[in-house]
Amino acid sequence: RDEEIHKLLEAAAAKNIVPPAYLMQKLTIDPFDVLSIMAKLEASHKVRLYNVLIESAMRGNDFTQVLQLIDHLKQNNVPANVVTYTLLFDALNKAGRLDQAKSMFTKVFSSGELTPDAHIYSIMIDACGRHGDVKTMFWFKNEMQRQGLAVSEPVYNSILSALSQWRNGNLQAVMVTASEMERVKPTVKPTCRTFSAIFAAFATQAQRRRLGLGELEFLQTWYAMATDKYYVAKDSYYYFMAVNAFVCAQSLPDAMTAFSDMVRSHKVSHVSGRFMKNPVRMLDLIKLAIEHQEYGAALEIWNNWQRLRLPPISKAVELALFACDQMGQPTVAINIIRGLLSMDEDVYCPQFVDESVLALYIAMMTKHSMLDAIMPVVHLWTTAMTAECGSEPVLSESTVAKTVAMLRGNSHPGAAAIANELLTHVDAHFPDATPV
Repeated sequence: RDEEIHKLLEAAAAKNIVPPAYLMQKLTIDPFDVLSIMAKLEASHKVRLYNVLIESAMRGNDFTQVLQLIDHLKQNNVPANVVTYTLLFDALNKAGRLDQAKSMFTKVFSSGELTPDAHIYSIMIDACGRHGDVKTMFWFKNEMQRQGLAVSEPVYNSILSALSQWRNGNLQAVMVTASEMERVKPTVKPTCRTFSAIFAAFATQAQRRRLGLGELEFLQTWYAMATDKYYVAKDSYYYFMAVNAFVCAQSLPDAMTAFSDMVRSHKVSHVSGRFMKNPVRMLDLIKLAIEHQEYGAALEIWNNWQRLRLPPISKAVELALFACDQMGQPTVAINIIRGLLSMDEDVYCPQFVDESVLALYIAMMTKHSMLDAIMPVVHLWTTAMTAECGSEPVLSESTVAKTVAMLRGNSHPGAAAIANELLTHVDAHFPDATPV
């Protein structure tokens, strides 16, 4: 019904009414036709119409049309205002044209006819940060402060987020920016995004070098302040980055504190999603606990692995079994394996137990002279793997050969008999894995 829309637009122009962008976006009429239809708008209202059409084009991610509208505005001698350039810079940056945006900023505001507002500065700071142009990002921030404009929480967050991705940088810039955020007037309250960006920056640098004592203390202080001072509502990304930062910093007590806080969080399902995409972070935490010989902590992490519904990784079970071995608790290892392989258990997940885990379990039971616990688990493993994998091979000849050799080389009087029983079982259920 374009004809009726045409009449409505003409009537609106006669009363100097400019429809909002969300309505303009729904029109099937070309935006340049809209400009012709609404040509009777008074001069002071025409820039509003251009701004609305530019915003409408941005809503549709049509950045080419944004630039065409800007050219049309100039050709028709309509004076642009700060809103126009705010939309333009936003469009250029979203289109990945940062150099063009910086050039346009200098061209537009160097004459002094227009003065950039806080919104324009925040757009340019965020864009420079996203493109890794840290030097220019800080130039815009300093210029913003020189103009007497307050640096807001989103701007500080944009800067910290950029610094967290800056692999060639150092933590001094992060610490100075965060400390300034605390002192600045009017007061700026850090948010969950602030803390997550700080943790991400520390994790990035801690992977490259060991953190200094002052840097680790800064990280510890800010983690505590999130709860004790700022009462931040934490999300899954916050916990993910906090655990990651302390693990990369090799600080087990702090990593376990963050991990325990995460487990107690009511957002456990969201936390799971983060770690499911990066389960290696949980493995790194278990490894860190084992490196510090804190085997109880390693088992605590393992016990929460399935509660967090993380994907099955055999390496996690191997580390849990190693912790049991070092603590002299083979019974706990038996319970872990039987739980993963028993269909009537809540933790049933045979994908965790591949042949290397099974071989490690057999070696552990042999070491602790608990030979009677070997074959029941082998039978349980066979049943579970047959149900999960069907006819697919799940056992290799080399694994069987090494396991049998280990049993036959053991001094326990019953070890050789277990080796023979294992060979008979393999020959019956996995003939291709029987050593020649």
